Amino acid sequence: MLGKPLNTTRRCALRAPVLLGLVFALIVAVPYGASAASAPQQETGNAIAHDYDLQDARLNAAYRKLVGSLDVAQRKALRDEERQWIAARDKVCGKGAVPGGAVKNACAVAKTSERADELERRVSGASVVDFDGSFGYRSDCNSGHYVEFAIKDGGPNFSGTWSDGTRVGGDFGDFSGQVREGKLYVRFCTAGGGQKGLPLCPSFPEQEGAYFVSERGALTWYRPVGTGASRTFEKYLVLHRVDHGAKAPLDTQCSEDN
Repeated sequence: MLGKPLNTTRRCALRAPVLLGLVFALIVAVPYGASAASAPQQETGNAIAHDYDLQDARLNAAYRKLVGSLDVAQRKALRDEERQWIAARDKVCGKGAVPGGAVKNACAVAKTSERADELERRVSGASVVDFDGSFGYRSDCNSGHYVEFAIKDGGPNFSGTWSDGTRVGGDFGDFSGQVREGKLYVRFCTAGGGQKGLPLCPSFPEQEGAYFVSERGALTWYRPVGTGASRTFEKYLVLHRVDHGAKAPLDTQCSEDN
């Protein structure tokens, strides 16, 4: 006996949901897979951008410090040099989407780090070179004012001799110091006993008693004012470089202070 004929319409109806489910799964799987694959790439891009920002901050900080130690002509030369470096970096690494902006890729990170290293070396080198030799101040106004500051041993630990006085009296002794951020911070000791609060050499106080800034071949002396949290520094004198055996240039601008 022959069996009942199959109902082809019912069989197709049963298969339809299965086929639709497979198609839906394929449609959903494609964008999900693409999104999962792009996640590591996005994380890598964010890390590179973060590294670039860190190196760029280093570069800007070193550039500002270096500019502060240069005269007008040297500053212009540095600006021109920096523009040339930016153009060369962009040529190799590419340009950013924003006009004047840098592209944040691995190439730009490496180039910016190298440039920051170079400027930091210049900042450190300029500080050490500028603080060298003998400096002085001389005025015959009123009771006179005569200062000598001789750097005998260079960085990182500086040392030398100092004297500061008038025709009436004064003091002299030794100093020790270190350069930080382009300034020579020093501690004084006295060999003459004329300065109150200074220990006798070769002992030095814990607190720094002054700092010096190199400006166009001269040293500007800043001394402390106030105590504790209110302690600050104010400009005291400008000392000029003095050759061996020579005298400091005479200051003829008389005032009550000198």
